[in-house]
Amino acid sequence: MSIRATKPALDQEEELRQHVERFLVAAHELPTLAVSERIDVVERITTFLAEILLPYTKTEQRVLYPAAARLLNERDDSEAVERDRVAVRELLTRLAEADANDVGALQETLYALYTLMSSHFWREEALIVKLAALSDENRVRDVMDEIAAARRARFTRRRAAVAR
Repeated sequence: MSIRATKPALDQEEELRQHVERFLVAAHELPTLAVSERIDVVERITTFLAEILLPYTKTEQRVLYPAAARLLNERDDSEAVERDRVAVRELLTRLAEADANDVGALQETLYALYTLMSSHFWREEALIVKLAALSDENRVRDVMDEIAAARRARFTRRRAAVAR
């Protein structure tokens, strides 16, 4: 099969990966920033994690991994996604509560987030590539469509909640 059915998912992974790659740049630049600028950096990253990344991984856990396990006739690795989500929430809390004057603590947390999410992306991209190799493109496309629909629904619900 071609990569057609899975390319949108891989593109989304790449977009998220680019955001996470910026964690390294931010960690490197922190010592040169004023405290107010460090706070801005931390706020942007915590917002990304809370509003984009964690909801994204929740959909993966609920939809992608169980569906991929069925299609590939493999073990459902949703538990690994849940462990990643727990770890991200812990690091998110640590980052949000860190003293902006403690550059070392901020850097350590950003490096930990980068490492954790890089590992997560590698595992997920490997799963998507396995799906791309399946001969039943229609079933794979159905899974990708289900994931996209779940993400749209989550976004719509969140936007409606904010509008209230």
